[in-house]
Amino acid sequence: MLKNPLVLAFIASLFFGIWPIPLKLAISSGPAPDVVIWVGTGITIGGCVWKFFEGGSLSYSWSLIWNSTFGGIIYTAGLVCALLALKSEDGHLSLIAPIYNINTIWAMLAGLIYFNEYQKVSIPYAIAGTVLITIGGGLTGLAKQ
Repeated sequence: MLKNPLVLAFIASLFFGIWPIPLKLAISSGPAPDVVIWVGTGITIGGCVWKFFEGGSLSYSWSLIWNSTFGGIIYTAGLVCALLALKSEDGHLSLIAPIYNINTIWAMLAGLIYFNEYQKVSIPYAIAGTVLITIGGGLTGLAKQ
């Protein structure tokens, strides 16, 4: 089993980079709310398969249920916005995906501030990365012909 968090994060980026392709195909073949429901079905199936192989009983702690459910609601709000953007006339995947992936900035800020990770990472590198992401998203937004 892989244990290096940077390797795992890179592998995750590959999956997150591929998943907009079936998402764009789905949004062009059915209503957006249905896409959200079927994405949820896929996530549930994937989670059940993972739990099956990992073993153990299902956890029912209040903190786990609340934070997971609340995170799912927030994720769904972002997914709905991304789907509406992709479904629009100018919803080109090559433009929309880089812009909604500016979410990296918000996640990084949450880690630095909420989880006090500023004590464990290089702030100059984090700021430089944030600036590059912001510039990249801005340039992508200007790429429409």
